[in-house]
Amino acid sequence: MYGRSVALRAAIDTSVHRALNYYVISNTNDPKMPVRLTEREADLMNVLWEHGPSTVAEVHARLGERLAYTTVLTMLRMLEAKRAVTRIKEGRAHRYAARIARASARRRALAAVAAKFFRGSTAGLLAHLVENERLSDTEIARLREILERPKRERG
Repeated sequence: MYGRSVALRAAIDTSVHRALNYYVISNTNDPKMPVRLTEREADLMNVLWEHGPSTVAEVHARLGERLAYTTVLTMLRMLEAKRAVTRIKEGRAHRYAARIARASARRRALAAVAAKFFRGSTAGLLAHLVENERLSDTEIARLREILERPKRERG
């Protein structure tokens, strides 16, 4: 079941990514001021969310792509300027950490997609995702279970 829920989240993330070329998340110091993440910046944030505070070398290695070390460094500095990450000096290196929770980033990104493409309708966004993705019976049952729970229990 866990594998199915990961696959569902991946399908949703892919659909959202196709619809929006940047993610909008709130700045932790000023929730009204959104931070916009490019696709590549979101990749770096995913490394920090999955592995915790990391040095430039660690982020570079974990990206597993042909991306120059200096490009990763520049992008982490840009994320720091956007206040999406913070850095701590550690010897000669710096360790970067996400200042924004992944769940918050997802909520904001989905709200932006719903506002931009579905006139603010979360139901419209969900219907689009369900209609355009191949979901297994297990995934459909999981969605039904979530929708049938009282709102206060859904989080």
